[in-house]
Amino acid sequence: MYNEQHLKNIFIQGDLKKAMDYIERYHEDPSAIEKYHALFKRKEFIQLSEDPAMDNLLMPYQLYFHDVFYDGVETKIAEEYLRERLSTLLGSKNLPMEVLEEQLKVIIEAQDYYFLGGKSNGYYGPYVWKSKEVVTYSVELPDTTEDFEIFILDGFITRSWMDYISFGLAGTGGWAQANGAICCIRDRYDFESESFKVSLLKHEAQHSLDLRKYEGITNAELEYRAKLVELIYSNELSILGNFYERAKSTQINEGHVQASVKIKEAFNHRFFEEEINDIDGVYDLNGIQVFARQLFQESNEVLDFK
Repeated sequence: MYNEQHLKNIFIQGDLKKAMDYIERYHEDPSAIEKYHALFKRKEFIQLSEDPAMDNLLMPYQLYFHDVFYDGVETKIAEEYLRERLSTLLGSKNLPMEVLEEQLKVIIEAQDYYFLGGKSNGYYGPYVWKSKEVVTYSVELPDTTEDFEIFILDGFITRSWMDYISFGLAGTGGWAQANGAICCIRDRYDFESESFKVSLLKHEAQHSLDLRKYEGITNAELEYRAKLVELIYSNELSILGNFYERAKSTQINEGHVQASVKIKEAFNHRFFEEEINDIDGVYDLNGIQVFARQLFQESNEVLDFK
């Protein structure tokens, strides 16, 4: 039986071939797979914007997504292909990706767009958008309540690799920058939903707080604490199930996966005598919240001691 959340989790893991197989086997609409065949099998590339020059600037990334997620090119080799294509495009030679993306950023932002490069969940893929609005929210967290400025972003041309390979089904809804600024993609959220208020706002606010408080905190530690905050405040039992699904990923060195594995192991150790991979019908909501708060306080003690 088709399950959209399960399909999202496959895309989150970056397993495009497995996702396409799942769609072919289980999707209710037989034509649903056609757009994947067009893009990845026949290489009918997506027109990202109405400006051919802008699309040309971003084409190296489309080719990189195909190399990594469909053609199975080894990640480091695909990254070198991407670097070489950007070098040719920009007329630069023997420059690292960080420098090339800074050059690309200058060109794109000169056309009144915003650009964010670098890696997201282990892979390159830029975010390019047109506008932003600043809104202030008061956010309650386990250790404090603070006001946070949220940048609401709109008018996206591209939203990195996960959005690309899933045709928008999966992908980040926001992030906390290294300076603590919180960004949110407008059309990903109902601003009255728990998805926004907990999974985005509290999650990213905890990132922002931890980045200020704990110098050198790892990405895995950041994600572990933010996911615990979600469990503390969420009224949806499915949140823990989603973390269990994420823990199944083969991307064992990725921060989200490491955090999910740590949460899964802690809950299994606390409530069970054996390893389980599925929590459907197992926990009550209060039990999740109480234990998550306990784990968060233990994390405080560890980080405060460092």
